[in-house]
Amino acid sequence: MQVINYPEKNGVAYFENHESLISELILSVFKLCKNNEKVNKLISIGFDTREDSEKLANSCAKILSENGIKINISKESIPTPVLKYFTYYSKSFIGIMITGGALKSGWNGFKLYDSNSEALQVSNNIVIEFNKSITNSEIIISDMLKNYLEYIKSVINLEIIGNYGKTHESIESILIDSMGGTGKTIIEDVVYELGWRVQTLFGGPLNSFYDRTPEISIQQIEPISYNVNVTDAIIGIMLNGDCSEAGIVNEEGNYISKNKISELINNYYKPKSDDILNNILQDGILSSLIILEIICKKGKDILNK
Repeated sequence: MQVINYPEKNGVAYFENHESLISELILSVFKLCKNNEKVNKLISIGFDTREDSEKLANSCAKILSENGIKINISKESIPTPVLKYFTYYSKSFIGIMITGGALKSGWNGFKLYDSNSEALQVSNNIVIEFNKSITNSEIIISDMLKNYLEYIKSVINLEIIGNYGKTHESIESILIDSMGGTGKTIIEDVVYELGWRVQTLFGGPLNSFYDRTPEISIQQIEPISYNVNVTDAIIGIMLNGDCSEAGIVNEEGNYISKNKISELINNYYKPKSDDILNNILQDGILSSLIILEIICKKGKDILNK
């Protein structure tokens, strides 16, 4: 397995093995703690569906707890937006997501977030001193998805989506492609309960991503595009590997550009609650449900205008 330090957009650092990733991750966390000695030292950890992500997350949790840091770790693989929200919800000092993002299987890395769910950068100019006399802290296994779904319900008007779904159930449906990533059947489970006919392609988590690169691209969007076009689906939703991005296709299977999605959200979406985090487009699940809400209010042709 090749390992990368994924938070860096430029000058990505490469590591040869898991030990190198863990060393760099732990060092980054200790630097952040050293630079903010007076803050709460609760850290939340999530991991994706890649082969060794859970193992890496558990190793990280063990090392940090042995250095006196209280840990919340997800009980299962989760999308990156779920970890980001739980970091905010739990008032954690740092959120750690073990993920290779949209990279193909065989790669892995990590992302760091602060308590406002913003990406963290780590300074290289902080010196760390290890204190072996620190008492071990606890590791709590948390159902992070549960809290995230409550958040979704607080900011999305599910009643509008549900009323439309029940009215049009016999003639319209929704298709989703999770590509074997952390999206699993999360969106399907939400909208099915609202009365929609919905199906997820590649919804079972698989560390090989069904031999696909879990990114939003014209090549990878072909399966969902074709299936939407030949069925009665009015929208196709595609989630990348860690759900940090979504792709949308209309009922004819045509890809809707990111600029168009951003425009629709800015023009037509009003959060049900003010407790909504920034960077909506970096949450594939939330942004997809927002687009669905807009369709239910304005009609499916809104995607073509």
